[in-house]
Amino acid sequence: MNIRTLAFSCSLALSLVAVTTSVTAQNAENGNKGISSVEERRLLAEFKENRQQLNERNQELQKRELELNILQDEVDKKLEQLEQLRLQLEEMLADKDVQEQERIRHAVPAQYSRTWKARRRHASVKLTQPSKKTEET
Repeated sequence: MNIRTLAFSCSLALSLVAVTTSVTAQNAENGNKGISSVEERRLLAEFKENRQQLNERNQELQKRELELNILQDEVDKKLEQLEQLRLQLEEMLADKDVQEQERIRHAVPAQYSRTWKARRRHASVKLTQPSKKTEET
């Protein structure tokens, strides 16, 4: 049973007790004319006790609901902070990737520039040199 259902049940019970208590209180104000037996007095005392217990329980439920709302707000704040941290981390990782790609892009041609230029020169020489077969014909 969740808290809202329990709170509704308590408020319904309080309403019923309040109605019956007000009727019996009116009878008591009229000089106890309506109370004619010991059984009725016992029921009145029981109603009064039940109403007091329900009031205490209702106060306790309201206190718990307030505590839960406070805790929920704290959890929501923590989740928001975690989301912000996650976004910052993603941004930092993206920056790191860009820097690493730049470093690699600048480092690789410098290391292999001689070999790379030599291969390009060799390839262009092959393309510009006439083949022996075409010279013979």
